Amino acid sequence: MRIRTAAGVAVLVATLAACTNNPPAPGPDSAEPVEVTRYGTEMSNGHLVFSAKYTIHNTSRSPITYKIAFKFDGDGNAGFDPKWVTRTVGSQKTYSGSVSVPWEGDAASTGVKVVQVEQIPL
Repeated sequence: MRIRTAAGVAVLVATLAACTNNPPAPGPDSAEPVEVTRYGTEMSNGHLVFSAKYTIHNTSRSPITYKIAFKFDGDGNAGFDPKWVTRTVGSQKTYSGSVSVPWEGDAASTGVKVVQVEQIPL
């Protein structure tokens, strides 16, 4: 009986440790200005692409130019550098856009991340 209890405690501790190492995904009230709202592979002009829709929230009192690096993950994107996008968003405004990269083969996409955001006040 003690072995099961100790094993159960070890599993619980390992699970809690794993959960605390992963930050929660940004939500609508997040301080992060860029949010990926949807992603996946699709056909565009006869070619398979991995696309992502995103939203930029400018909560400041002045316009800001955002330089954003998106990293597309999955076997169909091996070796690609992040895709950079530059957008200017007015004061207290929200911008929605999309970004895409070529996708090779029929490999599934595993996600897209915002890996860097540079903000340049105007």
